[in-house]
Amino acid sequence: MDQIFISDLVARGIIGLNDWEREKPQEILINIILFGDLSQAGKSDDIKDGINYRTVAKKVLAHAETAQ
Repeated sequence: MDQIFISDLVARGIIGLNDWEREKPQEILINIILFGDLSQAGKSDDIKDGINYRTVAKKVLAHAETAQ
């Protein structure tokens, strides 16, 4: 199984348990390890056969920034 690391991705969102924590957006530091089979990408040398980590990062940011 292959791994892709996305390190120190910063999002801003409303998080916390207490009301005072949820008054304004806070920085959220995200680290992700993606597991996948990248053997086809290695064989074909075609970017379309790989995992688009930019797309993954954008979706994670969108989720973190809209989660209330």
